[in-house]
Amino acid sequence: MGFIDSNNLILEHIISTHYRRGHTNKNKKLKQVYASSKIVASKSGGNKLGLKIDIHVEDNDILNLGDAKLKFMLTPGHMLRCIFIVINDEAILTENTCLY
Repeated sequence: MGFIDSNNLILEHIISTHYRRGHTNKNKKLKQVYASSKIVASKSGGNKLGLKIDIHVEDNDILNLGDAKLKFMLTPGHMLRCIFIVINDEAILTENTCLY
C-alpha cells in the first residue's frame, strides 16, 4: 500500500490468481483501503475468498485495462483453482512469476 500511495497511483483491480490463505489474506485489507477497486477472480477460486467478486473470469476471458489486454487461462496445478494471465499476447503472469 505504501508504493501505491507514495506514487499517487489508483488501485483499480485486485486480481486473485488462486486461493491460498497465505497468499490471499491481504485482499480484504486492500479492498478496505481501496474500496473502489474491483476484485477479479475465477469463479471457483473466487468463491473461497470470502469477498464479493466484481469480475468473474473463466478460461480465455479477456479483460482490457487501459492499453493492456489480459487473457485469463485456467491452469489447475500448483493449486486447483489457479489462473495464468497472458498480457498483450506476450507476457505470462502466474501466481508468483512474470515470464516474457
